[in-house]
Amino acid sequence: TEVLAIIKKNPRLASVPFVIFSSSKESQTREYCFSLGADEFLLKPPTFDYSEFIDKLKEMYANLHT
Repeated sequence: TEVLAIIKKNPRLASVPFVIFSSSKESQTREYCFSLGADEFLLKPPTFDYSEFIDKLKEMYANLHT
């Protein structure tokens, strides 16, 4: 999350989309990541679904061009 905060403060990089992979199921962790500028938050294995990741990337890419 420290890296995310630093990157989002840089005007040249602030629009770079970020997906956070975390093993934390705590809602506070998720909320904190979104407050720092994360675009998506996915749980690491055993619940990680590769197809969900691809769907989220496609969704984020589409939103960049709208």
